Amino acid sequence: MRPGAFYNLSVSEGVVNRAFSGVSLTMAIHAVAGNPLLFALGIGSRDRPLARFLKGLGWTLYDVPFLYRVLRPVRVLRQLSAVRSTAFRRLALDLAALTGVGGAGIRLLQAGKSLRGASKQPAGAHEIAEFGSWADDLWSQCHASYAMIACRDSGALNTIYPASFEGLIRLRVESAGVAIGWAIVRATRMRGHKQFGDLHVGSIIDCLAVEENASLVIQSATQFLEERGVELIVSNQAHYVWCSALDDAGYLRGPSNYILAVSKPLARVLGPVEMNAAKIHINRGDGDGPINL
Repeated sequence: MRPGAFYNLSVSEGVVNRAFSGVSLTMAIHAVAGNPLLFALGIGSRDRPLARFLKGLGWTLYDVPFLYRVLRPVRVLRQLSAVRSTAFRRLALDLAALTGVGGAGIRLLQAGKSLRGASKQPAGAHEIAEFGSWADDLWSQCHASYAMIACRDSGALNTIYPASFEGLIRLRVESAGVAIGWAIVRATRMRGHKQFGDLHVGSIIDCLAVEENASLVIQSATQFLEERGVELIVSNQAHYVWCSALDDAGYLRGPSNYILAVSKPLARVLGPVEMNAAKIHINRGDGDGPINL
């Protein structure tokens, strides 16, 4: 266990006055000096000023994969503002929705993936008010398999995902009456959202299980959200096991605007990027937490 810190809201007068452009550098140097194991998360894209600034400081940037599952293709094609960015795209998507071609294609792609990954082991998810000692047992079983993961024992989980967190759903996933994992999800009716329009969006925010049970947790969380009537489910997961679990549940991959940046000292602790980047457990539960979902 090591102390780390989240680097966020690096705001200075340099944003509006170039005479103070050096302030951001001074702030970053000071932050790393006080908290060497520093990371930034979210950012928007690699083209954003913060991403370019951190890369210039020698920080390492990772794209946290974005995966999604479409449950109401016609609604998604007509409402997904993120891809309806030009008149041509809007026309093409409207035609795909009207003719049924788009929905058929999406269903075919998702069905092919979910058939390959379907598990025969029975499992189910039910909503809980808080995390108990069973979550500590899971944490003890899981944490050593990750190159980097924020503490997710029951104390940490009940702090960052309290019962007072409006709209947040805590799920305990069981098989044969035994807890095999957990997931944090939301089901949000968007209104004029810049990416999701007016869709009813489900999100798998956070999750944990031993590697062999990851697919069961994702499938159970997905079924729970389907029963809530969501039209689209989204998730950002860095670890390859959770990405594979989403693949097995029929999720498709899209472009990610969720970037993880790690300081030089943290990159040294993580070791070779090519070996450990896919073993980092980072998702929408980290950094700012599940905002805008």
